[in-house]
Amino acid sequence: MQLFPIGSRAALRQLAEGSSRFGIIDTIITTLSNRETARGYHETLLLHGVPAEEVCEVLLYTPGHEKNLAPLAGADGLLCSYLITLPGCLPALSKLCKAEAINVDALCSTETQSLFQWLLPAATGENGSRQPFRTLQLHTRDLFDIGVRSAEFARKLIDNPGSAPYTEYLDVVSDSYENAIDADIFR
Repeated sequence: MQLFPIGSRAALRQLAEGSSRFGIIDTIITTLSNRETARGYHETLLLHGVPAEEVCEVLLYTPGHEKNLAPLAGADGLLCSYLITLPGCLPALSKLCKAEAINVDALCSTETQSLFQWLLPAATGENGSRQPFRTLQLHTRDLFDIGVRSAEFARKLIDNPGSAPYTEYLDVVSDSYENAIDADIFR
């Protein structure tokens, strides 16, 4: 998985949509892949003239710490490292920004999509069939595929003890929310 380009594509998409104040929502259990995606997002925005102070990063410590989102007030472009955190953030984000004006790019797994359908209605209490953001682009990776490929990679190294480790990239599928998953997730 080349994740720097995902962050870069997210920044370019949001700039094209007219976003001018940006933020990143991550958790304290962030991964190296999330950091690499955020780096692509930051660096691309900087290259396109967005001042560093217009890109704020918020770390969520545990569910219920959405009050930490205050630095995102007025943001209209967001990169969210975990799609699953959006339902809990929606009420606080709606008070800080116009949710319907925010362009969001979120990372998720195919497995999370199903879980998301179960959790979101309970978290938001809203009834409706449309996601609440101006745009929502999902960058999806398949955890099952990652597991299988990791096992195959380990097996190759075991079978060939003299071989040097190497990097193998996995696919990430990017698509709009409406095309990627059921349209009734945000209800």
